Amino acid sequence: MTMSRRAFMERAVVAGTMIAATGGTAYAKSDPSSTKGPNMTAPVQGKSILLQDITVGATGKNADVLIADGKIAKIGTNLQQADAEKIACMGCLLLPSFIDAHVHLDKTRIGAPQRLHHQATATVAQRAANERQLRVDLKHDPYKFGSNLVHQMAAMGTTHIRSHIDIDPLTKLSGVEALMRIREDFKGYMDIEFVAFPQSGIVKAEGVADLMAQALDMGVEYIGGLDPEVFDNDRKGHLDVLFALAEKTGKPIDIHLHEPGQVGLATIKDIIARGKALGMKDKITISHGFALGQISQDELKALLPEMVDMGVRVIGSAPGHVTFPPVDALLDAGILYAGANDNIQDMWSPWGNGDMLQRAMFLAYKNNYRADEPLMRPFEMVTNIPAQHIGLKNHGLEYLKEGAIANLVVVEATDVPAAVLYVPERKLVLKNGVVTGRDGKSTIPKKA
Repeated sequence: MTMSRRAFMERAVVAGTMIAATGGTAYAKSDPSSTKGPNMTAPVQGKSILLQDITVGATGKNADVLIADGKIAKIGTNLQQADAEKIACMGCLLLPSFIDAHVHLDKTRIGAPQRLHHQATATVAQRAANERQLRVDLKHDPYKFGSNLVHQMAAMGTTHIRSHIDIDPLTKLSGVEALMRIREDFKGYMDIEFVAFPQSGIVKAEGVADLMAQALDMGVEYIGGLDPEVFDNDRKGHLDVLFALAEKTGKPIDIHLHEPGQVGLATIKDIIARGKALGMKDKITISHGFALGQISQDELKALLPEMVDMGVRVIGSAPGHVTFPPVDALLDAGILYAGANDNIQDMWSPWGNGDMLQRAMFLAYKNNYRADEPLMRPFEMVTNIPAQHIGLKNHGLEYLKEGAIANLVVVEATDVPAAVLYVPERKLVLKNGVVTGRDGKSTIPKKA
């Protein structure tokens, strides 16, 4: 059975005395003064790691876990491996790593000397216009700040990212080029895929349709879109471009849809009809989809089976300012509804830090989850559900077993609900068995 929180804390007190006996690092009570800074020690490819006395996922059982050759090699008691780095976990919790399927690496200002101030009441169009001006005024460097954010997300337990990239008459393909560099820099440490995102619209932004086509040719995996009716003022024209690109390239669509109520409902129905006509089952994602939380229960009940039939996915960030898609209704219907960070300390919002476990906590808080069973849902929304969005197989609590790829996080918590509630520091992060974070800091080598 899972240890009580009191028993866990009592055990943590004696963790330091066990270091000498185990010859490893005690994580239940780490010493901040001894924490190594980012990249003091680069990850060692192929090095075995033996996690001693760790609670494995939702099993409530403690065991030793051997990580070797990028996988969970063995789970058992009193394991021995002479060449492995031994880490005394003292009942810490082993979790699957986190996946953020909607972030904007090219927008973030993480690491910038100044904090930007924002107008909460600004419309999407006003924020987009403000961003275009700030890019010029600040001489914004998407490579520099995007790289900073990837390091921070890795330290917090994320191993896979899907980032939207602005494509408009001002940035053209510069953002694509910058983020392609980031993807190459972090190869082996973070998996990153991209969405060609028309932040300034398609119909009313000359040349964007052609630029999006070029971005897809460059290796961008998804076709993005933005509020066809409310932002671009031409639902048909906007969707014509998206689905023409989808038909030509065979690539999936991931569209920002902030459109409210009946307007958003009409757009979703149009998207479903177009997707059905092109045979795009499982190839359409609606990001935000605020309308799903604003239409009547009867309208939602009628719409959900159509979405399920087409395999339409949904991604949400639990925003504090607007009603968003209901978690229970969508998950109960069988829709792959993932949580995500979206904007992180950027030209749209001062909020966010890249922490997907914190995002799970926000989803739990906004949905008033108070008991263990419902608290598992937001955790699934940042692990196994987004894994299905990006095509990552066998990732989640149920796959913490021998032979599984070692995309893992170690936290100081008694169980999964406690991790969601209290958002503890990430003691260790592994990507394919390679250490990418220790004690809340990235260990990925930085480019000169």
